[in-house]
Amino acid sequence: MSKDQVIVDIAKFHVEWVRYVIKNALSLSQKRNAEDYVQDAYIKLLRLNSFDPQKYYDINNKINKKYFFRTLKSIIIDDYKKKKLLTVSLNSNIDKEEESNSTKNMEVVFNTIEKTISNMYWYDKKMLNLYVYHIPSIRKISTATTISSKSVFKTLKRCKLTIKKEVAKEYYYGKTG
Repeated sequence: MSKDQVIVDIAKFHVEWVRYVIKNALSLSQKRNAEDYVQDAYIKLLRLNSFDPQKYYDINNKINKKYFFRTLKSIIIDDYKKKKLLTVSLNSNIDKEEESNSTKNMEVVFNTIEKTISNMYWYDKKMLNLYVYHIPSIRKISTATTISSKSVFKTLKRCKLTIKKEVAKEYYYGKTG
């Protein structure tokens, strides 16, 4: 069988394909343009270099709908995952203040992290240092130090939570101390 014959046989179920796209659409624009997605699936089949008509027919020589449903689903998902490119117009009046504010904010965050780590208990500080700079795996730390992985995990979790709270206080709420 040729590609054209397969497309003709698949097109007999065109209304069913459109309903499938509407039912499984991931956005409102996909529901509105369901017909276009079905057309894209037809085009995708026509452009295949490794076309195998046996994929599209079952044992009784009826259309294998599962294969075309999968094709439609992949087109829907691919379209949804496409990143929408944002365009920014260039102006000659770019504010330098915004850049300096963001660097100041990052300095505040880094200073808060350093201060928080320096105020930690020596064991927590050593464990965090080991995790961040030397062995980025809880299992490997556990093996190297013969401390249970559960204990290492809890210690690191507590350290991260402490840092997160202090940064939130300083950065979001503007509180110190």
